[in-house]
Amino acid sequence: MATDSFKIHPNWAEYDFTARSEFVSDRIEAVVGSVLVHNFSTAALIKSKSLVSSLIDIGNLNLNVFRDNRRKSRHLIKPAFQELIYNYPGAINIDSIALSKGTINYTEHARQANEPGKISFTGVNAKLYNISNDTIYKRRRHI
Repeated sequence: MATDSFKIHPNWAEYDFTARSEFVSDRIEAVVGSVLVHNFSTAALIKSKSLVSSLIDIGNLNLNVFRDNRRKSRHLIKPAFQELIYNYPGAINIDSIALSKGTINYTEHARQANEPGKISFTGVNAKLYNISNDTIYKRRRHI
């Protein structure tokens, strides 16, 4: 399976988006381009929610995250990434995910700041291996 691009684009600009919530929230905008998913079955995904692939190759990623910490905070315990994977209703077994080129921008407006602060990472190149929700890994102890 291949796609030229995939976009997540909120309907509102940064401060307009965060003003819609009483509590601190994150506005995430993402553009993922040139995605190739190798040895993937769309039928298996639809039938049993199984997400199985030997390689997900992402050509480029542009990620912009904005948080306005001047809003009230609601401390929620959020599950870790691995717990989210374990709670997925189907099987996940991805041998590797490769990102060739990425840019990540994180902007945060601190409670008592006049202007937001920003940190950026450019030229991000990453590889993740063995993404699975097989419960054998959940019980296995690392020595």
